[in-house]
Amino acid sequence: MLVYYGIIDRILREHYTMQITVTVGLMIFLGAITQLAWQARPRAISYSFIQGTIQFGGYTIALSRLTSAIISLIIIMIISFFLSKTWPGRTMRATSDDFNAASLMGVDFRKTYALAFGLGSSLTAIAGGLLMSFQQVDPTMGLRFGLLSWCILALAGLGSIPGLLISGLIIGIGESLAMTFWDPRARSLIIYLIFILVLWLRPRGLFGRK
Repeated sequence: MLVYYGIIDRILREHYTMQITVTVGLMIFLGAITQLAWQARPRAISYSFIQGTIQFGGYTIALSRLTSAIISLIIIMIISFFLSKTWPGRTMRATSDDFNAASLMGVDFRKTYALAFGLGSSLTAIAGGLLMSFQQVDPTMGLRFGLLSWCILALAGLGSIPGLLISGLIIGIGESLAMTFWDPRARSLIIYLIFILVLWLRPRGLFGRK
């Protein structure tokens, strides 16, 4: 909340280029602080409470990855319910659709943006914790996953949580097929090829609202 009220809240009514510049600069600054404090080498937890594997159709699946996927699906369903069935969630959607109209209808946009910022930060922390259960992490990986998230969001289009799930599956399957049948180094290439192709054929995304 210190970051939000100290920086983000001050640029809510500024032009979007200013908002992008400030938030990207903040990301770089926090990344540099993290590297100074904990260094840039990858780290992993010494012991994962989720261990073992299961066999499914001839494939070996790590329990840590399966558990993380199940927890992620549960969180997505909770967020979907929150955004569609609760008053704070509806105010967030209304503010996202039309900032000025929501304000005229009595929505406190500052509290709404603070709630959205806090919710997004919490989800990022949960994602990082789940990720550490099966792989190493480092201070620079946020940029990689941030770009991947943008690809999935643009592929799905705005306003569709089920669309995000399907887009994530498309990206994941494409990445896995590239690593299995082509070259592991081509995983990022396939992701961005799918991204460019879909935006070329359907600029608002596969499930975006008009």
